[in-house]
Amino acid sequence: MTNIANYDQSGYDYTKYWNGRQYEHEAENRALSQLLPTHGEHLLDLGGSFGRLMDVYAPRFDRATIMDYSKLALKQANENAKAKGYKNIDTVFGDAYNIPYPDNTFDAITMIRVLHHIEDPKRVFSEIHRILKPNGIFILDVPNKNHLKAQIRAILSGDISYLKDKSPIKHTTTKINGEEGIFYNFNISEITKLLTQSGLIAEQKKSVSNLRIPLLKKIFTADAILIGDQRISPVFTVFNLGPSVWIQSRKQKW
Repeated sequence: MTNIANYDQSGYDYTKYWNGRQYEHEAENRALSQLLPTHGEHLLDLGGSFGRLMDVYAPRFDRATIMDYSKLALKQANENAKAKGYKNIDTVFGDAYNIPYPDNTFDAITMIRVLHHIEDPKRVFSEIHRILKPNGIFILDVPNKNHLKAQIRAILSGDISYLKDKSPIKHTTTKINGEEGIFYNFNISEITKLLTQSGLIAEQKKSVSNLRIPLLKKIFTADAILIGDQRISPVFTVFNLGPSVWIQSRKQKW
């Protein structure tokens, strides 16, 4: 049986994670705005938690569904949608390995800040391919194993094998309220390969929130950091240097 990250079991309130992370939140809003279709019938925010990104997709789709394994997060998502006046958002409990929808249901699927909790990405990608409509869009946030800081650290330590190894790395010390969690970083080319094998062809990618540096947050405003982020993003995208690389893929018929 594949392990599942269970925030409710550990009593973790994910909304608190975003305290002090305005820059990261705004950077991800911008990235989603650029990669997401301007209109569609039905979007699935897979692992969408409390609906942090609903302001981007709710105005663009006739209907949006937030699916998560945390019942607390889904309750918060419903409250957020009501407070913002969105009547086209619903929520459903479930996990990414067994998505409770029939084939060809969604025009678009987003999976942001979720892949690091996934032990078997190919199984999830196969499910996503199944429930996407033909030509549907999938936007995936990949926690990048080979970001710039990791590469510098490997070179300085003489661990060149790290740079050549394409297998995911598990952070075994990651804990949530004292309980060890599931937290993986992945090689971008390997994830792209798994997407392709699942019938999801990558069309665009974007390195997102590249300046996650605590010192910068103490010196500059979130808006100022975003300007710097936009300037370095093209180079970071080409060479996969950011901590988070987003891939937009499209469903192909088998």
